Amino acid sequence: MANNYLYIIEENIMEERRSTRIMRHLDTDMELFTAALTQVRIIIRKKDGPVVNCGGSIQRYTPFTVKIAGLSYIRSEFDFVVYSPRR
Repeated sequence: MANNYLYIIEENIMEERRSTRIMRHLDTDMELFTAALTQVRIIIRKKDGPVVNCGGSIQRYTPFTVKIAGLSYIRSEFDFVVYSPRR
């Protein structure tokens, strides 16, 4: 009986890990550079606010702006987020 209970707990933990996505904020130039090279999809959020755009990949960035899908966003006003894929 105890083995069945442990199996159910382990199965629930594994299912939770599969459904969880990890959110990573891109703050530094190196993180933006890596995201631009790998062409990952970026989600743009207003700082402490809602999602503005589900975006796309980074086309260009400067110390002050990030260009995604043809639109430029001011780095100090927006958060740039990458979600890791589900495993």
